[in-house]
Amino acid sequence: MSGTEATSGTDSTTVEDMTAAPISPALPTGPGPAPLAEVADLRIDFPTDGGTVRAVDGVGFTLRPGEALGLVGESGSGKSATAYALLGMHRGTGARVTGTVRVAGTDVLTAREEELRRLRGGTAAIVFQDPLSSLDPYYAVGDQIAEVYRAHHKASRSAARGRAVEVLDRVGIPSAAKRARLRPHEFSGGMRQRALIAMALACQPQLLIADEPTTALDVTVQAQILDLLHELREAEGLALLLVTHDLGVTAASVDRLLVLQHGLPVESGPMAELLGSPRHPYTRALLSAVPRLDGEGPAVKPVQELAEEAPAKGAEPEALGEGAVSEGAEAEADGGRAVSEGAAAELPSGEGASEGAAAEVPAGEAASEDAEVEARAGGALSEEAAAGVPAGEGASEDAAPEVPAEEAVPEYAATEVPAAEAASEGASVEALGEGAVSGAVGRTLANGASGAGAASGGEPLLEAVGLRKEFGRGRERFAAVDGVSLTVAAGETLGVVGESGSGKTTLGRMLVRLLDPTAGAVRYRGRDIAALRERQLRPLRRELQMVFQDPVSSLNPRRSIGESIADPLRAEGRLTEREITTRVGDLLERVGLDPAWYHRYPHEFSGGQRQRVGIARALAPQPRLIVCDEPVSALDVTTQAQVVALLGELKREFGVALVFVAHDLAVVRQVSDRVAVMRSGRVVEEGTAEDVYGNPQDPYTKGLLAAVPVPDPTEAAARRTARKAVAAQLGVS
Repeated sequence: MSGTEATSGTDSTTVEDMTAAPISPALPTGPGPAPLAEVADLRIDFPTDGGTVRAVDGVGFTLRPGEALGLVGESGSGKSATAYALLGMHRGTGARVTGTVRVAGTDVLTAREEELRRLRGGTAAIVFQDPLSSLDPYYAVGDQIAEVYRAHHKASRSAARGRAVEVLDRVGIPSAAKRARLRPHEFSGGMRQRALIAMALACQPQLLIADEPTTALDVTVQAQILDLLHELREAEGLALLLVTHDLGVTAASVDRLLVLQHGLPVESGPMAELLGSPRHPYTRALLSAVPRLDGEGPAVKPVQELAEEAPAKGAEPEALGEGAVSEGAEAEADGGRAVSEGAAAELPSGEGASEGAAAEVPAGEAASEDAEVEARAGGALSEEAAAGVPAGEGASEDAAPEVPAEEAVPEYAATEVPAAEAASEGASVEALGEGAVSGAVGRTLANGASGAGAASGGEPLLEAVGLRKEFGRGRERFAAVDGVSLTVAAGETLGVVGESGSGKTTLGRMLVRLLDPTAGAVRYRGRDIAALRERQLRPLRRELQMVFQDPVSSLNPRRSIGESIADPLRAEGRLTEREITTRVGDLLERVGLDPAWYHRYPHEFSGGQRQRVGIARALAPQPRLIVCDEPVSALDVTTQAQVVALLGELKREFGVALVFVAHDLAVVRQVSDRVAVMRSGRVVEEGTAEDVYGNPQDPYTKGLLAAVPVPDPTEAAARRTARKAVAAQLGVS
């Protein structure tokens, strides 16, 4: 295998400059069953406007029945492109694929279409990263699984539906016969991922390919999905190819690892050996970027160093390696049902399929309120923007994972944010109040917030008292947040953690008055902003900002990133165009982006870069408090570590208070002074980060901690046992 030809460009997501020569993967040899999958000297080239890009360069491995192999690397490393080659999914995309790819004796590169149809779903099946874009929004989940089964078996409709119910029950969907009749939007994120696994299992394949199956899922659902894959492998004898950017996820899931960087295989070997004694600096960097519960942050470059590594003016940002390999790398699964995340994983979105697939999701299918409520947060978009932003999952799961979207969503999107208000360019920023000034970003904020780490015992900057938020009507009415009280001091970071559906996002939006509480008070600097009219609230908008989870839906795709960041400054009307342009350039540089990218559009950036744009926009009006709603949930671990480090730097530099909403306790541990744990709309535990993590009292908190993946096989096995014990204690099956 060749591993000497490197791709061009600089990888901004890489924790350190990896210059060591790649190590050819050591393939298992000796006695044993015949390989189920064989890949040798695989190379994949994608044509682009700037020339041909090599996404995969000399990859090779074998996979025997019952084995599990993990493909690991950052976004853009060629993981998904390699996995999709096993199913021949690059056909028709313009990609040039060479080498050897055999699955169950079928030469995938030369096979006829009918042979590939038999292979896909029958012999080998795939679980995509984003189930919402992989499932048809118009058909019941059970019917879609039955369709796959009938494509490979001569079965009646009733027999196929029976098989669909059987596999849904097998993957842990409660009341499988009833839920088989529901549509995808009526499932929570974790249930949709289970439904995709059920679809893959319908025809009893020998090989299961799981492409980032747990990215953006909360830690408990992630643990459940990984445990399910482990159980299926043991019970069914499946071979598993697990594609992931997180080495912590692989510890309890695979036997061997193959690490890819820029499409090159740099290291491979038994999982325990590689995690225990990694040889290549890139592997060591990936390990160091995994967030830890002990509070020690991952080793990442300061953001200023990242800015210095920005490409020359005029260079494409995607050349950084954090994102795109090819815009033409789109493929569709057989039958057109599932949009291939091969395109998304190797496309400009950069952070896996969830972003690349966002544009594929029909606007009415999902429950994203980001595009509409964002106008009230200070990053106001024009009416054109609100109409053009793709819909994503948003906070529908956070409000109520099991409630149909048509019940839960309108309360966020339509009722709480009038269209005229959301569409107005000035709805959030036309009256930003006093104090906006030009100049370098690096100085203390003009609003008076100085220093960092104010003692939590001081005068609170923000106080929530008995907050409650209800959604739905009549008997369907439910409380997403139920009686929550908490405080945030100036310069402090409060972490809010919990599973999807716990009410975290709803709480965060009420804290900055993007949602009006049903009951309770939100006191900002002693004033109850929950009782203020919009006109009274406008002068305070600039001081209360929000960074949204999905930068795809929160940035206007028709406007450049510079214009989006400049909106709050223009709406205030204090600065000249020259001063605004200078200010935006300062902000871009401060978050590690090249000021020359002012005129570029969101689709030209990777996920991590787009999230940096969102942070820059939140900083533009010089706020005192920023609510960060799952800002790193869909990013790979190195990009995630850099964004978390950036937020920490900004907190120390500007003295801004942060409310960090996340489902991952390890990430929250890196940034938080205090932590509040939410379950079913209530705070079940609150305290300093040291107390909550060092001596958790509530069984739910213990369960969340046990679900955090760790890159240690022994510890991972122990945590699986602990999860079962905690589940029994909580009465969860």
